[in-house]
Amino acid sequence: MTNSKNLFAPILVSLIFFASAFNLNANDDRSPYALMNKYLIKTIILFNGTPFLVDLDEEGDVVRNYVMVADYFESLESHESMVSRMSTEYEAEMAHLQNSRLIIFPEDLALLNDTAVDNIRDVARLYSKGFLQNINITASHDDDNSDEALANYRVDAVYQLLTDFGVEEGDISADMKIYKSDVPNQFVKIDLLGMENE
Repeated sequence: MTNSKNLFAPILVSLIFFASAFNLNANDDRSPYALMNKYLIKTIILFNGTPFLVDLDEEGDVVRNYVMVADYFESLESHESMVSRMSTEYEAEMAHLQNSRLIIFPEDLALLNDTAVDNIRDVARLYSKGFLQNINITASHDDDNSDEALANYRVDAVYQLLTDFGVEEGDISADMKIYKSDVPNQFVKIDLLGMENE
């Protein structure tokens, strides 16, 4: 019985430490986020010959992958300058890098309005900058042939526009799901998959 008490004591102390640490502001130098980032090294390394901006821990293991650095070998910019520039660009794009986007269609139609086109254009822009590696399009339909055909036309519309804006066909996937709802089906979801999401 005494051994089990001694075994759980360090775990309890650790939990209390982390619970109190998470109450600190992220800008506070004592916060877990600041403490973790204090020991990380941001740099560019190669994955299968492709350069990526990453965070490395003290042992040199990759903790987080941020973005592909497309012009790494062609640029005359120094390594340090490129790491700084790519880090700044990534931080500036953070608001645009949510995990998914919803494309809204008019009820019973597969037409893209200006807002949908702008949204898809922005996804393609993030892809061209290397922030996205893969894009998955998901459409839902009820158990009806005409609704399934409509969902398929919507996926095709999004797919075609993504390729027109420069996304490689091999980096786009699509799937269809059956749903049951009284609400009209007007959405297609685009999942944005960067290195850290894979």
